[in-house]
Amino acid sequence: MPKQKKQKVKTKGKNTKKQKSSNTKSTAKSVTTKTIAPDITLAELLTIDGAYEILAKLGVPCVVCPLMGMEMHFLTIEAIAKMYNLDLEKILKELNNLQDKK
Repeated sequence: MPKQKKQKVKTKGKNTKKQKSSNTKSTAKSVTTKTIAPDITLAELLTIDGAYEILAKLGVPCVVCPLMGMEMHFLTIEAIAKMYNLDLEKILKELNNLQDKK
């Protein structure tokens, strides 16, 4: 049986080779090397070693709330600070100092 030649499929402006998708995103932001911003969620913060202790020390009630598991994926540290009249700048400073120590 004669060998068949592979046909090249041409597409306009697209590479036909399979490539790893560069736009696949992790469900959690990489916060180990970036500055912690006000829009970070509680779930993302709690992936950082030492963040739980800092949040508890600064009076963030969410870390001991039984509803935390249901809300932590959409509550940002900024929203929490507004809700409980906490000093957002102080919280961010402490968390970023923790990041700098790594």
